[in-house]
Amino acid sequence: MTGDLFSLYDEKGTCIIANKYELLVINDESRVLQSLKFQNAINFLYTTPLLIIGFNGAITILESDNIQTKFLFPVGHELSSTNCIDVSSSLNLIAVGVQNLIFVYDRTKHIDSALIAVLDAHEYRITHVAFLKNSGMEHFLITVSEENRFIVWNLSKRSIVYESPFESSIPISGINAFIYNFVFSISFSDGYVRLYDTQPLTSEKPCVKQLKTINVSARITIINEEEEEDTIIISRKKTPKPLLPNDEPTNESYPIISTGYYSLRGSEYLLCSTQFSIISVCINNLSIMTVSNFDSPIQSISFMSSIVALIFENSKDIIIKRLGIGIVPEIGVSLFTTEDPPSSSPLYISLPPKTKQATPIVTLHKIIKSSGYTSKPPAIKQPKKDKSKKTKKDEPEILVTNFNTPQTLVTSFSAFNTPIINASLSPNGKRLIASDNSGTVLFLKSKSGSFPAYIGHSLPVTSLSWSNGSTFLSSSIDKTIKIWDIDRSDPLLVIQKTKSEDKGTPFPDEISSASFFWKDKFILIGSGKTLYMYAYGLPNLASKNIQDMHQTGNYKNIFTKNIESGKITCMSSSNFPQSHIVSLATASRSISIFDFYAGECVMEIPSLHERSIFSLCSNYGGIFTPRNNAPDLLLSGSTDETFRLWDLRNSRCERTIMSGSRVKRVGSCFSPDSKFIAIGTERSGIEIWDISMGTCVQKIKEDFRGTAVTWLQWNPGTGRLQSATEAGSVKVFE
Repeated sequence: MTGDLFSLYDEKGTCIIANKYELLVINDESRVLQSLKFQNAINFLYTTPLLIIGFNGAITILESDNIQTKFLFPVGHELSSTNCIDVSSSLNLIAVGVQNLIFVYDRTKHIDSALIAVLDAHEYRITHVAFLKNSGMEHFLITVSEENRFIVWNLSKRSIVYESPFESSIPISGINAFIYNFVFSISFSDGYVRLYDTQPLTSEKPCVKQLKTINVSARITIINEEEEEDTIIISRKKTPKPLLPNDEPTNESYPIISTGYYSLRGSEYLLCSTQFSIISVCINNLSIMTVSNFDSPIQSISFMSSIVALIFENSKDIIIKRLGIGIVPEIGVSLFTTEDPPSSSPLYISLPPKTKQATPIVTLHKIIKSSGYTSKPPAIKQPKKDKSKKTKKDEPEILVTNFNTPQTLVTSFSAFNTPIINASLSPNGKRLIASDNSGTVLFLKSKSGSFPAYIGHSLPVTSLSWSNGSTFLSSSIDKTIKIWDIDRSDPLLVIQKTKSEDKGTPFPDEISSASFFWKDKFILIGSGKTLYMYAYGLPNLASKNIQDMHQTGNYKNIFTKNIESGKITCMSSSNFPQSHIVSLATASRSISIFDFYAGECVMEIPSLHERSIFSLCSNYGGIFTPRNNAPDLLLSGSTDETFRLWDLRNSRCERTIMSGSRVKRVGSCFSPDSKFIAIGTERSGIEIWDISMGTCVQKIKEDFRGTAVTWLQWNPGTGRLQSATEAGSVKVFE
């Protein structure tokens, strides 16, 4: 995408581009969604939260359905161009900087009387305007001009309430007001940011209190609480005020080009763009972090929440990028956190237990259809527990740290006569389940003999997931999720509707992935272009009969998120250890990182794979193995015969591994200590890669005889590598 003027339009990456007389709305795939032509040349764009176009002598608001509202400049300014624009939080007031004046329009008034104020106190060209965003303070307006002086206006009283007590030799590159914190920031091109308290503006003697000065690029915060200053009466013939002693740029700072605003989980961030990086300042705790680095210098940039659009020097292309912000310094996304979820998180939602329903009234008829039985069917009895057996006491947890490169085949047995397509180890590594294309799930509790089978799906199983107990779930192409107990052949609960067991329609698309989540409290489901989170209650196994048991089981959809980039192809999450971060791959070959603390997508990883992504896994670790400050990583596998290793701290691809398959899905996994990656191949067995070295350190070929390795997982309790194959066998290595 190229253009003379550009600005981001929404959080999907849609961009507004102006080429003189034409306005283009273009999505992140460079497809033109809308094209508008004007008689006058466009000289300014403003897109948040209204789309406003600046011309010589007027501004035009582009409403929905292409309705245009035009506000003319006063007489004498018919040829004046627009310098800057801001809109109040109520969307009623619009401030427009024109030459050294500020025109304020009220959208609630008739267009002929919409101009409610002309602010004239600056001697030089207006460069920035900003309304305060705090509740009840939107009538305060901050303006900045080329003499680098800022003024605070009270539009209710049509008066100046504060003027900055200095003129700086360093240009002001941005002004930002914050919603939840009662501060605003002035950013200077020398890399310094000053924070000001807005609460004294509402006192009897209005004033502004400077709180802190921050050297953003050097990551230094200077406590600088100045005395409150009374309102200054502006004289247009005043003498220039002395420069600040710190106005001279230093070698330790880098110029700030532009600034933006972002909010996440109740925290507010000031985004500062320097020539080669984007740095965020958390206003809540003043932590400073670099969220993105670039190899080429930035020429111009536009912010929209966590999305940026930028043009590099010596280039006309517009680059769209999503930033990873707000977890810990230098990290875009952290798989684990010690903080509790915020009160707005969907993780606090719970489902009340379902009680047994009353037996419905039945009308008896003389003629009924035969049930198919010649005599009364036998009652289904529940297996009785052997009370004579002594229960083992809980064994203390033992740390497992001996994850070396596997070399020796320990165990091998045949489980299916058909290819194993899915398998799963329980969190403690003591139980293994697997499935083939028929939809049958087997509990592989011994090396040979018959295995308990769980038959209920009519089509192939797409995913298997263990709870922390004796239950597991299976999802299928037949659009159902079934929860099983290892001691029962019938499912405990069947999830097949989009709302609850009594409401909603069946899933419109096949279930691509499902898993237990948040220590068994929820179930995550990927179906079509939608991510669901269900709360559920398992039936009471102590019920006297099957009918009573199933009446006490229930489920309810408590959270739904539409994925714009396409249908979900695979998902990675962790139930034990508990993590709030979930990764999704879509049919467009992109990866979305979803944070359930925030209830939103916090990172988009653009497509580098040439074909569809069939697997995702993160280094969540194991319940017996400490991660030892390992970086947060994500491994994606594709049918383009590559696996890509992503660093979630900066969403960069750190390794491209030329291995895997072009036709079949093969297995992959991290070792719980995050030292190794195991990758299955179509004909060459298993490859073990050292993450720190970036090299293949071990190949296991002889034991597979050219069969594809369809599943891999390190046992968290023994440190052994377990695998399943296309031949239906299970092999264990140490």
